[in-house]
Amino acid sequence: MRSEAKNPQNWFDFAEEDLVRAYRRFSEGDFSDCLFHLQQCAEKAMKGRLIALGWQLQKIHDLAPLIEELATAGVDCRWFDESADVLATEYVATRYPGFEDAPVATEELRTLVLNTTKLFEQLTGRTYSGPPLPA
Repeated sequence: MRSEAKNPQNWFDFAEEDLVRAYRRFSEGDFSDCLFHLQQCAEKAMKGRLIALGWQLQKIHDLAPLIEELATAGVDCRWFDESADVLATEYVATRYPGFEDAPVATEELRTLVLNTTKLFEQLTGRTYSGPPLPA
């Protein structure tokens, strides 16, 4: 059952669903929701991999500490640091009032989608096979 929080494959399933949604939102021009689903994909893929390595699940949404936990466990995702920082900022700025933040440009968002896809594939061992990004 997908509700089992200690099963990494469940986390990977949810991460994959978020990634597919991110691609669809990008194609539709809904960049705010695209960013939300990218952040969720990254978070769930990281947690799934950590759980597979014996990590005790923590209620944390900040990607930077998860990247550090992965590094401590021997999984290097530090190449994703800059993307994680943007996703964390946008996750908050697009969901809560009081944040003055310029919208992410289309090409920067495209890069975030591709980087999150790479992270997803690295951590889950799965190949993304959902809808493509528009040209």
